[in-house]
Amino acid sequence: MWQLKPVQVLRDLGINATRADDSLYSITESLILLHVHVNIGFLIGKSEQEILQFLKSLHTQLKLKYQKNPIQHLGYHLMWAPDGSVQLSQHDLIVCLLSDTDMENKHSVKSPYNDNLLKELETVDEPNNTTSFQQAIGSFNYLAQNTCPDILFTVKSLSRYATHPTDKHWVALKHLLSYLKGSLDLCLHYFNCENGSCLIGWADANYENDRSD
Repeated sequence: MWQLKPVQVLRDLGINATRADDSLYSITESLILLHVHVNIGFLIGKSEQEILQFLKSLHTQLKLKYQKNPIQHLGYHLMWAPDGSVQLSQHDLIVCLLSDTDMENKHSVKSPYNDNLLKELETVDEPNNTTSFQQAIGSFNYLAQNTCPDILFTVKSLSRYATHPTDKHWVALKHLLSYLKGSLDLCLHYFNCENGSCLIGWADANYENDRSD
Protein backbone atom coordinates (compact mmCIF):
# COMPACT_ATOMS: atom_id res chain seq x y z
CA MET A 1 0.00 0.00 0.00
CA TRP A 2 2.70 2.48 0.96
CA GLN A 3 4.25 2.10 -2.51
CA LEU A 4 1.30 4.14 -3.78
CA LYS A 5 2.88 7.38 -2.55
CA PRO A 6 6.09 7.08 -4.64
CA VAL A 7 3.97 6.13 -7.65
CA GLN A 8 1.76 9.18 -7.15
CA VAL A 9 4.82 11.43 -6.77
CA LEU A 10 6.18 10.13 -10.07
CA ARG A 11 2.84 10.76 -11.76
CA ASP A 12 2.74 14.29 -10.36
CA LEU A 13 6.13 14.83 -12.00
CA GLY A 14 4.64 13.63 -15.29
CA ILE A 15 6.40 10.27 -15.19
CA ASN A 16 4.36 7.16 -15.95
CA ALA A 17 5.15 3.47 -16.08
CA THR A 18 6.14 1.90 -19.38
CA ARG A 19 3.75 -0.35 -21.27
CA ALA A 20 6.11 -3.30 -20.98
CA ASP A 21 6.50 -3.18 -17.18
CA ASP A 22 4.41 -1.25 -14.67
CA SER A 23 7.38 -1.10 -12.28
CA LEU A 24 9.64 0.54 -14.89
CA TYR A 25 9.44 4.30 -15.42
CA SER A 26 11.00 6.23 -18.30
CA ILE A 27 11.97 9.90 -18.39
CA THR A 28 12.37 10.13 -22.14
CA GLU A 29 13.78 13.64 -22.46
CA SER A 30 16.57 12.84 -19.99
CA LEU A 31 17.17 9.24 -21.11
CA ILE A 32 16.60 8.04 -17.55
CA LEU A 33 15.06 4.72 -16.50
CA LEU A 34 13.78 4.03 -12.99
CA HIS A 35 12.84 0.56 -11.73
CA VAL A 36 10.76 0.48 -8.54
CA HIS A 37 10.31 -2.62 -6.37
CA VAL A 38 8.41 -1.97 -3.12
CA ASN A 39 10.70 0.54 -1.37
CA ILE A 40 13.78 -0.02 -3.53
CA GLY A 41 14.60 1.79 -6.74
CA PHE A 42 17.30 1.46 -9.37
CA LEU A 43 18.09 4.43 -11.57
CA ILE A 44 20.18 4.58 -14.73
CA GLY A 45 20.73 7.31 -17.28
CA LYS A 46 23.11 8.85 -19.75
CA SER A 47 23.90 11.98 -17.72
CA GLU A 48 24.95 11.86 -14.06
CA GLN A 49 23.96 15.51 -13.69
CA GLU A 50 20.42 14.83 -14.89
CA ILE A 51 20.15 11.81 -12.58
CA LEU A 52 21.14 13.96 -9.59
CA GLN A 53 18.65 16.63 -10.64
CA PHE A 54 15.90 14.01 -10.85
CA LEU A 55 16.81 12.66 -7.39
CA LYS A 56 16.69 16.19 -6.04
CA SER A 57 13.15 16.66 -7.35
CA LEU A 58 12.09 13.36 -5.75
CA HIS A 59 13.80 14.25 -2.49
CA THR A 60 11.51 17.25 -2.03
CA GLN A 61 8.54 14.90 -1.60
CA LEU A 62 10.05 11.59 -0.48
CA LYS A 63 12.59 10.57 2.13
CA LEU A 64 15.40 9.04 0.10
CA LYS A 65 18.75 7.36 0.59
CA TYR A 66 20.77 6.67 -2.50
CA GLN A 67 24.12 5.18 -3.44
CA LYS A 68 26.11 5.69 -6.60
CA ASN A 69 27.08 2.48 -8.41
CA PRO A 70 25.47 0.00 -5.97
CA ILE A 71 27.03 -3.45 -5.83
CA GLN A 72 23.74 -5.28 -5.20
CA HIS A 73 20.14 -4.88 -6.32
CA LEU A 74 17.34 -7.42 -5.76
CA GLY A 75 19.78 -10.33 -5.65
CA TYR A 76 21.93 -9.14 -8.55
CA HIS A 77 25.64 -8.47 -8.16
CA LEU A 78 26.89 -5.43 -10.06
CA MET A 79 30.56 -4.69 -10.75
CA TRP A 80 31.25 -1.25 -12.18
CA ALA A 81 34.31 -0.35 -14.26
CA PRO A 82 35.90 3.09 -14.79
CA ASP A 83 35.01 2.96 -18.50
CA GLY A 84 31.30 2.93 -17.64
CA SER A 85 30.75 -0.77 -18.27
CA VAL A 86 29.06 -3.02 -15.73
CA GLN A 87 29.14 -6.75 -15.07
CA LEU A 88 25.95 -8.42 -13.86
CA SER A 89 25.58 -11.80 -12.13
CA GLN A 90 23.33 -13.75 -9.74
CA HIS A 91 26.11 -15.49 -7.87
CA ASP A 92 24.20 -15.85 -4.58
CA LEU A 93 21.20 -17.56 -6.18
CA ILE A 94 23.46 -20.15 -7.82
CA VAL A 95 25.26 -20.79 -4.53
CA CYS A 96 21.88 -21.33 -2.81
CA LEU A 97 20.82 -23.76 -5.53
CA LEU A 98 24.03 -25.75 -5.12
CA SER A 99 23.54 -25.84 -1.35
CA ASP A 100 19.88 -26.88 -1.54
CA THR A 101 20.76 -29.82 -3.80
CA ASP A 102 23.99 -30.85 -1.99
CA MET A 103 26.07 -30.02 -5.05
CA GLU A 104 28.65 -27.68 -3.47
CA ASN A 105 31.41 -30.29 -3.46
CA LYS A 106 30.63 -32.03 -6.73
CA HIS A 107 32.78 -31.82 -9.84
CA SER A 108 31.94 -29.15 -12.40
CA VAL A 109 31.32 -29.71 -16.11
CA LYS A 110 31.97 -27.45 -19.10
CA SER A 111 28.60 -27.60 -20.86
CA PRO A 112 25.04 -27.12 -19.55
CA TYR A 113 23.63 -29.50 -22.14
CA ASN A 114 24.38 -33.22 -22.24
CA ASP A 115 22.84 -34.82 -25.29
CA ASN A 116 23.24 -38.33 -23.90
CA LEU A 117 21.27 -37.42 -20.77
CA LEU A 118 18.50 -35.50 -22.49
CA LYS A 119 17.80 -37.50 -25.63
CA GLU A 120 15.80 -40.27 -23.91
CA LEU A 121 14.03 -38.65 -20.98
CA GLU A 122 10.54 -39.87 -21.87
CA THR A 123 9.89 -42.52 -19.21
CA VAL A 124 7.10 -44.20 -17.24
CA ASP A 125 9.20 -44.49 -14.08
CA GLU A 126 7.82 -43.24 -10.78
CA PRO A 127 8.25 -39.49 -10.15
CA ASN A 128 10.86 -38.40 -7.62
CA ASN A 129 10.52 -35.26 -5.47
CA THR A 130 8.39 -33.30 -7.91
CA THR A 131 8.13 -30.16 -5.75
CA SER A 132 11.90 -29.73 -5.38
CA PHE A 133 12.38 -30.34 -9.10
CA GLN A 134 9.83 -27.66 -9.97
CA GLN A 135 11.41 -25.21 -7.53
CA ALA A 136 14.80 -25.76 -9.15
CA ILE A 137 13.32 -25.28 -12.63
CA GLY A 138 11.77 -22.01 -11.47
CA SER A 139 15.15 -20.78 -10.26
CA PHE A 140 16.82 -21.91 -13.49
CA ASN A 141 14.24 -19.98 -15.49
CA TYR A 142 14.92 -16.85 -13.46
CA LEU A 143 18.67 -17.22 -14.07
CA ALA A 144 18.25 -17.95 -17.78
CA GLN A 145 16.03 -14.92 -18.38
CA ASN A 146 18.29 -12.51 -16.52
CA THR A 147 22.00 -13.35 -16.31
CA CYS A 148 22.56 -16.88 -17.66
CA PRO A 149 21.24 -17.06 -21.24
CA ASP A 150 23.69 -19.92 -21.84
CA ILE A 151 21.42 -22.34 -19.93
CA LEU A 152 18.17 -21.37 -21.65
CA PHE A 153 17.95 -24.34 -24.04
CA THR A 154 18.72 -26.88 -21.31
CA VAL A 155 16.16 -25.32 -18.97
CA LYS A 156 13.54 -25.44 -21.74
CA SER A 157 14.28 -29.13 -22.25
CA LEU A 158 14.09 -29.99 -18.54
CA SER A 159 10.91 -27.95 -18.02
CA ARG A 160 8.93 -30.43 -20.11
CA TYR A 161 9.26 -32.99 -17.34
CA ALA A 162 8.48 -30.76 -14.36
CA THR A 163 5.17 -32.52 -13.65
CA HIS A 164 6.69 -36.02 -13.63
CA PRO A 165 10.44 -35.88 -12.86
CA THR A 166 12.12 -39.25 -12.46
CA ASP A 167 15.63 -40.22 -11.40
CA LYS A 168 16.80 -39.73 -15.00
CA HIS A 169 15.54 -36.16 -15.00
CA TRP A 170 17.30 -35.46 -11.72
CA VAL A 171 20.57 -36.69 -13.23
CA ALA A 172 20.14 -34.22 -16.11
CA LEU A 173 19.19 -31.43 -13.70
CA LYS A 174 22.27 -32.06 -11.56
CA HIS A 175 24.41 -31.98 -14.68
CA LEU A 176 23.13 -28.43 -15.23
CA LEU A 177 23.93 -27.59 -11.61
CA SER A 178 27.46 -28.92 -12.14
CA TYR A 179 27.82 -26.55 -15.07
CA LEU A 180 26.62 -23.61 -12.98
CA LYS A 181 29.12 -24.56 -10.28
CA GLY A 182 31.94 -24.33 -12.82
CA SER A 183 30.67 -21.07 -14.31
CA LEU A 184 30.09 -19.08 -11.11
CA ASP A 185 32.50 -16.40 -12.27
CA LEU A 186 30.75 -15.86 -15.61
CA CYS A 187 28.58 -12.77 -15.93
CA LEU A 188 26.91 -10.47 -18.41
CA HIS A 189 29.14 -7.56 -19.38
CA TYR A 190 27.41 -4.42 -20.62
CA PHE A 191 29.59 -1.82 -22.35
CA ASN A 192 29.07 1.85 -23.04
CA CYS A 193 27.48 1.96 -26.50
CA GLU A 194 29.64 4.91 -27.47
CA ASN A 195 32.75 2.76 -27.77
CA GLY A 196 31.59 1.33 -31.10
CA SER A 197 30.78 -2.17 -29.83
CA CYS A 198 28.11 -4.15 -31.65
CA LEU A 199 25.56 -6.49 -30.14
CA ILE A 200 25.92 -9.84 -31.89
CA GLY A 201 23.44 -12.68 -31.45
CA TRP A 202 23.36 -16.30 -32.55
CA ALA A 203 20.58 -18.87 -32.46
CA ASP A 204 20.22 -22.55 -33.28
CA ALA A 205 17.11 -21.68 -35.24
CA ASN A 206 16.35 -25.21 -36.43
CA TYR A 207 16.70 -26.77 -32.94
CA GLU A 208 18.96 -29.43 -34.41
CA ASN A 209 19.80 -30.81 -30.96
CA ASP A 210 16.16 -31.11 -29.95
CA ARG A 211 15.58 -34.86 -30.23
CA SER A 212 11.90 -34.53 -29.33
CA ASP A 213 11.06 -32.64 -32.56
